[in-house]
Amino acid sequence: MALVVRRTDEPVVDIALLQQSQLFSALDDTALCELLPLVESQKYLAGMLISETQGFSDGVFVVAHGRVRSFHLSPTGGMVTLCILQKKELFVAPRRIRAGSLPNASPAKAPYRLAAHFQAITATEVYRIPREHVQQLVSSDPRAGNAWSALQDGWLGDLYRRLEELALLDVPSRLAHTLARLCAANDMHFIPETHQELAWLVGANRETVTRELNRFRHRGLIEYERHGNGIRVLDLENLNLI
Repeated sequence: MALVVRRTDEPVVDIALLQQSQLFSALDDTALCELLPLVESQKYLAGMLISETQGFSDGVFVVAHGRVRSFHLSPTGGMVTLCILQKKELFVAPRRIRAGSLPNASPAKAPYRLAAHFQAITATEVYRIPREHVQQLVSSDPRAGNAWSALQDGWLGDLYRRLEELALLDVPSRLAHTLARLCAANDMHFIPETHQELAWLVGANRETVTRELNRFRHRGLIEYERHGNGIRVLDLENLNLI
């Protein structure tokens, strides 16, 4: 049974879930209890932009339930999905970019813009911790500092991989690599992402992704029902060869 703490002015905060997140799993019970009074629960409906809510700019967030899409929006309105965050995963409010440093940007109209946005894909709850406190924790506790460094290394590695795939691979290869990476999250090789969510990750439209998935299915690489939930990878070895 999960241990929970209720603040007088906030919904329940699940300690066990915080302990499972990569940054806070390094903390002992004492350090975690010191953190809890600062944790706020925030809930969002599907489609709501977390990055437009009050207090976002100075927060560190853990997904308590639901799924969150992170994306970059260009000055011309182009959108690139960076990742889809699941339960227990952590994200940080990005820095703001000076619009004048971007091509065709007008500082008079939009002097600053976010480097990334975060949007609830489904009904979502996140835990928000003030950035200042997390920075103090990372600088004072070597365990948290090591975990924070590992998180940053992971984020940077993911960004390099995304850039490489978008620049060098075609859609079928990007989709195959994305499926192979996502299925590694569980022993059943099950992928809960929808066709639309896969399209975001691959950088293609949903119709193209559905067509390629159907081809993979006919080759015996994956299985899914037309209106079912999720995809299961059957032949990871050959999927990685695409």
